[in-house]
Amino acid sequence: MVILDRDGTINFDPGWFGRDPDWHKQLRLLDGVVEGIKRLNLFAKVIVASNQFGVARGYFSLETILDINKEIDKLLRAAGAIIDNWQICPFVDFDWASKQGLDLNTPWVVKDATSLRKPSIGMLDKAAKELGIDYTQHRIFAIGNRFDDAAMGVNAGGCGIIIKDEKYINEFEKVKVLSLTNNKYAAVDVFSAAVDKIEGEIRTD
Repeated sequence: MVILDRDGTINFDPGWFGRDPDWHKQLRLLDGVVEGIKRLNLFAKVIVASNQFGVARGYFSLETILDINKEIDKLLRAAGAIIDNWQICPFVDFDWASKQGLDLNTPWVVKDATSLRKPSIGMLDKAAKELGIDYTQHRIFAIGNRFDDAAMGVNAGGCGIIIKDEKYINEFEKVKVLSLTNNKYAAVDVFSAAVDKIEGEIRTD
């Protein structure tokens, strides 16, 4: 199974994508994503797992996130690239929300840390149940542009791959350093290189 982040991994992210009511005009797939997903479709289930705590911040609604997912899915499918399952986490824990000064009375603020939010693996658990898959019997890879994206893959007993994103260059460098001593982490420059990494790992099984 391959877990993909959404914003900044699949699609262009200007920051809090969806906050602008004209997000349709900003929506575009990143270079290499369509071909990369099509390659992954040949041997793996592909899921999207995305932290969307902009919902808890009040930047956009849950409905907006679902609409964006539908539009991205439509673009990918039109090009022959298939996402087998979509997951999001709009939740944040009470302590974090309190420190951020968020409205604590929304349904998106929960008392305890949510297992859905990356780097926890709750979204993988949920996706696997919906797909009827025992993911412990499969190799797990996670691709994203943030440290928590990669860490989710490692926490699931698999490999975490971070793609270079100048907005989060410190997180990229952190994973790059980790990868020197821990082969469960990898740092690559582009999406296609992440797919190359996964294909290489699968061939050695």
